[in-house]
Amino acid sequence: MLELERFIAVPEEVVAACSSLDSEAAHADAHVVSAAIGVPGHERAFRCAVALVPASDTAAGDIALVVALDEERSDLGAGLVEGLWFARPATLWLPAADRTWRLEVAVWRCHIAGPLFSCVLSTLRRGDPMADVASVWELRVTGCALAGEMPPARTPSRAPRAEVHLDALARGAALYRNEEAGSDAPSR
Repeated sequence: MLELERFIAVPEEVVAACSSLDSEAAHADAHVVSAAIGVPGHERAFRCAVALVPASDTAAGDIALVVALDEERSDLGAGLVEGLWFARPATLWLPAADRTWRLEVAVWRCHIAGPLFSCVLSTLRRGDPMADVASVWELRVTGCALAGEMPPARTPSRAPRAEVHLDALARGAALYRNEEAGSDAPSR
């Protein structure tokens, strides 16, 4: 069961630092910065675009942190799914002019449409008209501290495992049974 009281508002110092880093003449409601995120199932951090946007609900304040993914089926996407489904924490590093913030976060929601998604997409497109977003992941802050520096971070890559569908597994099992029986016809 989710414990809503464990979430805290995005600290004002973090909001101010992110707002001052926004070099794009961005949307008044959103500020996008480059950051690093460590997600469940992966030892190394990933580079990511993080936006400060109006929260989808006010359970943890009016402002939310979101991670925008241009490719949903990636190793970063898989880590965010694991965090969401199994309530596993993630760590977000946000650089400021003279410091780096380390935030412990919970993956709260995945948006593939709607006002929050549209806000992030329009903000990114102000800087690059061809920018695209596959999904926007809303995060909830559970802890915040200053960090020494950003960790080494890599660019997310397409997930190394193939997408698995039940119908493909069933066809594969039928083919395997036919090969063992010495028949080319599908089994029933």
